[in-house]
Order: sequence, then structure tokens, then C-alpha cells
Amino acid sequence: MADATHPRSEIEAAWERYTRLPPGPKVVLQIKSLVFLPTNKSILSDILSRIRLKTPEGRAWNGPSINAALDVLGRERLLTDDLACVASLLHPVAIDAIAAPDGELMVAAI
Repeated sequence: MADATHPRSEIEAAWERYTRLPPGPKVVLQIKSLVFLPTNKSILSDILSRIRLKTPEGRAWNGPSINAALDVLGRERLLTDDLACVASLLHPVAIDAIAAPDGELMVAAI
């Protein structure tokens, strides 16, 4: 997974942070990796609504739950300043998203 602009240790560290994410933030990052471009909260909310995914607590995604997931992703340094998935994880997380149980739904919604 290493390339000239992202040393192997940086990519491995980011992947490790991704694998330790709670389910909600992980789904949000998976969607962001599939979208590829930066997405604001309203676009993200629309995608989550179309997928009909629930939060880990079994509730519909809403502004506060999306904000909480984005806060976790920001603290873990897995988002860029414009709320996109960090470049070093775009492809690995997208592959993981497609393989996820709801991967087909995510792709269809995007």
C-alpha cells in the first residue's frame, strides 16, 4: 500500500486507526471513500438515508450522529480539512466498503 508520497509506516498507521474505528464512523468513512470527492454533511445524510442504514444503536442517521462520526474520524486523522477520506486510505477503505455486508447498498446509493 505504500507509494512515493505516503511512506509505508504512515499508511499502515492510518489503516490501523481505520480498523479500530467503531462501526458508525467506519461506515461513514467507507461511504466517503466510495464517493471519492469531499462530501458535506447534507450529501452524506442523503446517502445514508438512501441506503437506509441505521446507526449502531439502531436509529436513523441524523445531524448529531453524523457529526459524532465525523468528530471521531477527525480525531483519528482519517479526514482531510474538506471532510474527504485521506488519500492514503481511499482505495483500501473503498475495497473494504465493497466487501462489507452493506457494500452493495452503499455503491447503489452513491
